Amino acid sequence: FTNWKTLRGSGLISLLNVGLRSTPLRNKQPIDFKVNEGSIVVSPFQLVGSDAEINGYVNIAADKLVDARLAATLDLQYAQPFIPSVEYGAGKTTATLQVSGKPSDFRVLGNVVLENGVLRFNGLNDEFKNTSLQMSVSQDLLNITRLETSVNGGKLRVSGGVAIDRFSKFAPNLKLNADRVEMKFAKVLTTKLSGEMSLKGEKAPFHLS
Repeated sequence: FTNWKTLRGSGLISLLNVGLRSTPLRNKQPIDFKVNEGSIVVSPFQLVGSDAEINGYVNIAADKLVDARLAATLDLQYAQPFIPSVEYGAGKTTATLQVSGKPSDFRVLGNVVLENGVLRFNGLNDEFKNTSLQMSVSQDLLNITRLETSVNGGKLRVSGGVAIDRFSKFAPNLKLNADRVEMKFAKVLTTKLSGEMSLKGEKAPFHLS
């Protein structure tokens, strides 16, 4: 087919096994879905694993309305493959996300909490351990209320926001407070940072000062 908006159909998913990492998630009850010329309806669903749970629903009326909700409690390792620049991630994560409004002018409301997390980023040789994060999400801004982490025995605290403009850009305006944070760059350069800094920019490379 050449245009998915011409599709029509409905069905019932009696068994859904999402094999993310080593711990699968399975639906707790059958999931109804309908597709009708660009409209998509997915009945309320619940996916459950040994240490994770995801629930939500989807209601999209073609070119008129989007109403969708997702709530999850899971280890960050489930979401890590979908997070840009994160090479490795682990830690208990609780997140909710609500999308509503017209598709051309949708609104987003959500929040993310990470407890005792471990992160490793592409291009960096250091692990960020004992990471705690509280962040709210809107269609325009990722607002970091609190981000605290340990790096090679030092402490790093981050606050501020990242403008995303309906997920079309990534422009940070962050304040960083470092206390004896040792960082390794390119495996040949090591530096120890202390003090207050800012990270800003409309696009990479961003400006650290």
